[in-house]
Amino acid sequence: MGERAFIASSVRCAVELTFAHWQGTTARDLDGSYRDLLDSVLDAGDRYRFSLEMAAFMASLQNAHTMYRDPVGWRAFSGAFGFAAEPVGSEWMITRAWRPGFRAGQTIDSIGGAPTESAYQDRRRFISASCERGRRRRLFERPHLFPRDVRLRIDGRKVLCRRLPGRWEPPAPPTGGRWLARRRTAYIRIPSFGEPAHERRALELVRRFREASTLVLDVRGNSGGRTPSRLLAALMDRPWRWWAESTPQRIGIIATNAHLLQLADDHRGTQVRSAPDEVASLERFRAWERIQLWIPPIANLPARRPYRGRVLLLVDGRCSSACEDFLMPFKTTGRGTLVGTTTAGTTGQPYLLELPRGVQALVGTKRAYFPDGRPFEGIGIDVDEAVVATREELLQDRDPVLERATALAS
Repeated sequence: MGERAFIASSVRCAVELTFAHWQGTTARDLDGSYRDLLDSVLDAGDRYRFSLEMAAFMASLQNAHTMYRDPVGWRAFSGAFGFAAEPVGSEWMITRAWRPGFRAGQTIDSIGGAPTESAYQDRRRFISASCERGRRRRLFERPHLFPRDVRLRIDGRKVLCRRLPGRWEPPAPPTGGRWLARRRTAYIRIPSFGEPAHERRALELVRRFREASTLVLDVRGNSGGRTPSRLLAALMDRPWRWWAESTPQRIGIIATNAHLLQLADDHRGTQVRSAPDEVASLERFRAWERIQLWIPPIANLPARRPYRGRVLLLVDGRCSSACEDFLMPFKTTGRGTLVGTTTAGTTGQPYLLELPRGVQALVGTKRAYFPDGRPFEGIGIDVDEAVVATREELLQDRDPVLERATALAS
């Protein structure tokens, strides 16, 4: 029990000191949430249940970069499904599949005998996300929320999905490219920025296809990693600005006066007596209790010899973090045309808390805004050409997003 109390208190302290997204969450009463957490976790049974309750506490903060991880405690339920699925209209649909027996376009009618929507509602409180659409998209990316053997009904057919650790993990393709139309349109696929090799290879391909009049950059499914600054410099032919950002700033006197105001509100300060005029003077500190340091957007000049052809970017709701760092300048300057669906809407530098027995907690410490100050978190980067694959197109193994980009390029 002592170790559990230490983990819970460490997480609560990290949230209090570093969390940057209070304005994006309804969970503003941290003390109340923490007391509820202690009631649920100190006698939560086994480690698996304890870690789930900790994950729920972090997920209640409604930020995709704020989460709790326990790969050891969740190991008994590990193992990928072998496909990706998310809501498409009113149905839960497989959008990608790499395991035999499953294919894109199939609909998942039920999980464990319950309608898929009901199964999601039972699990949503454990999934960290910055918006509801992001939370829904992550359901099948959290295998520890399901038993090892999952009974599904797919297109009306009963299927037993037996998951094995490491057996059906998502493929990790390398960055690659090819001509779509010789000397006119080139295609570069960048699946991740998680390893420096992806950016290096993308830069090589930009140089290789320098004579192309149009570059199609496909970053669908790219969940980020490290911001590809050199790749941006190679493609931006005009000045551009970085995110505006804010991060928590703790100032002792502001925290003190805000706390005095709280005591006056709650009538709990037995040693504190405040006259009405004193309470009124403290009111100005109410909005400052969680004051943040505002960092204005930084202006960047283009490189001396960037690629100057047209840029088309293929994007989807799985594009997040460093991938959105990459996309934002193209959108805000008009340098590129975004094709597909709105991105995830989450970026920022998380504070990493290393805890006993391999546990990790991440806390989002930076909130980003578009350079003009518009909110970004939980909203994402909108596209210029909206394209959503239909069930029929997925079943036919078609790629309507790439098809639309090819048409635009010609």
